[in-house]
Amino acid sequence: MKPHSLYMALGLDDTGRQRAYRELFRDELELDLVNEIRRAINGNFALGNERFVVQVSAALGLRAVPGSLGDHVRLNLKTAVDRLIGELSP
Repeated sequence: MKPHSLYMALGLDDTGRQRAYRELFRDELELDLVNEIRRAINGNFALGNERFVVQVSAALGLRAVPGSLGDHVRLNLKTAVDRLIGELSP
């Protein structure tokens, strides 16, 4: 097994790569952001701004955000596409 090329690009030697890799994770994420990421992962929902969520929903033909409890209605694809087109229009 060999290291990934992106990892190898982090430095000229093992020590440099290890230092650079640790630096990637030095700062902690805010708890609210961590919880938002968890909700998105656990619910299999898109994580991003409204425009991104609309694009994901339109591409999949599925709701990409949490609905109310017991709400199993799929996103109306035409509505999602219309909203997206409206946002992209000048």
